[in-house]
Amino acid sequence: MIVGDREIIEQRRAEYIAAFNREDIAAMAEYAAADTIGMAPNRPAIRGIEAHRQLWADGFAAAKSLFYVYPEQLDVTGDVAVDQHRWALDSMPKRGGRPVHDEGKGVWIWRRQADGNWRVERAIWNSDLTRPGFKPAAGAKVFG
Repeated sequence: MIVGDREIIEQRRAEYIAAFNREDIAAMAEYAAADTIGMAPNRPAIRGIEAHRQLWADGFAAAKSLFYVYPEQLDVTGDVAVDQHRWALDSMPKRGGRPVHDEGKGVWIWRRQADGNWRVERAIWNSDLTRPGFKPAAGAKVFG
């Protein structure tokens, strides 16, 4: 059976999620390009694999989290793939406190690297949930 790019990316996505859920930063790094850029909500862009390693380490030090991804659309054109998905994250703070649930949508742009492996080059995600204490102004139009 010949495995196509779509199946390879779907498998790599599943492997990344499994690595995240077992807090395996070394394995997670295998799925990101060296110059990857992450565009997380409420913070500046995370530039490069070392900045991502630090982000992951900080997150894992703060909470035990389970990450779920629900694929919506995967378009592969040549050496680039756009992976649109929904996600959910359930976290339990390690220093006590209440569990935290977040969910939203995201896009990962995968690119076939010189070594032939597909890696995430760009990622953007945001929450569908309102930040605590945030309320749109009266009469404000919310686009969506």
